[in-house]
Amino acid sequence: MTQEEIDAVAAALKVQMAADVVKVEAAAKAVPSIMAKVGTWVIGMFKTIGPAFDHRTLWLVVPILIALFFVDAAWIKTLLQFAGSAVVLVGFAHLIRKLLMPDFDLSLCLERAQASAVGSAIVASAVIVLFCVLLLFLSGAMK
Repeated sequence: MTQEEIDAVAAALKVQMAADVVKVEAAAKAVPSIMAKVGTWVIGMFKTIGPAFDHRTLWLVVPILIALFFVDAAWIKTLLQFAGSAVVLVGFAHLIRKLLMPDFDLSLCLERAQASAVGSAIVASAVIVLFCVLLLFLSGAMK
C-alpha cells in the first residue's frame, strides 16, 4: 500500500468519524428530552397509584396480612382473604380506570347517585350483594 492510499483511507476514516461524532452528539442532545418524558410518565403513574397506598390502606392491609400468616382459624383466614382480595381488586380496577379513562370524572356520577333514590338503591343493592358473597365464602369455609 502506498502512502497516498494510506492518506486516502485516513481521510475517509476522519470524515466517517466526524459524521459519527455528529450522530452521537445529536443522540446525546435527545436523551434529556426523552428522559424528561419518561420521568413525567413515571410521576403520572405514581400519582395514579398513590392514593391506593395511603395510611388507610396500610391500616387495612397490615392486620389482614398479620392474621393471614399467624392465625390458624379457617373462617378468619377466609374473611381476611376475601377482604384482602377485595382491596387488591378495587385498587386494580381503579388503576385500570385511571389508565384507560384519565379524564372521566366519577364525582359527577356520585352527585347523580346521591340526588336520586335510584342511585341510593343501586348502592344498597351492591352492599347486599357484597354481604351475600361474604356469607357464601364463610359458609364454605365452615364446612
